[in-house]
Amino acid sequence: MMITLGDLIFQLFAFLVPLTFIIVIIVMVRSSTRKREQIEKLEARVEDLERRIK
Repeated sequence: MMITLGDLIFQLFAFLVPLTFIIVIIVMVRSSTRKREQIEKLEARVEDLERRIK
C-alpha cells in the first residue's frame, strides 16, 4: 500500500483547515476578553477621575 503525494497533501489540508478555524476562534475570544477587561479598567479610571473632579 503506497501513499501518493496527492493523498498526503489532501490529508494535511483536511487536518489543517479545521485546526485553523479552531485556533482563529480561540484567538478571537481571548482578544475580545482582553479588550473587555481593558475597557472596564479604563471606565474605572474615568469614574475615579470624575469623582476627584467633583
